[in-house]
Amino acid sequence: HRLADELGDLCLMEGKPKKEGRTLFCFVMPKPEVVKSINDAKRNEERQKKKLKEDSKKLMDEKMATTALAAEEGDKLAAKAEEIRLEEASGGVDDDEDEGDLDELLGGLFN
Repeated sequence: HRLADELGDLCLMEGKPKKEGRTLFCFVMPKPEVVKSINDAKRNEERQKKKLKEDSKKLMDEKMATTALAAEEGDKLAAKAEEIRLEEASGGVDDDEDEGDLDELLGGLFN
């Protein structure tokens, strides 16, 4: 009965202990309050895991969006840098400035 007394807070003994030869056995079952508290703890743990997973997903989505924006800005900066490099390679002269007035360039040959 010592075992039943020690486990009295957690479980109920079904019937009296029985002895068969040198073996003593009894059936015990958990108290409803214990089962309820265990199930509540499991549910809370599952909720926390689910919330953590959702938060992690939101964070990952935000990170991906930030990365995409940074990549887009990087592409814009790369295009601007390429434009500046081409401009410097041509001596800083803009091709549009060279065209001027057609009559001026041809010296009035076709008038």
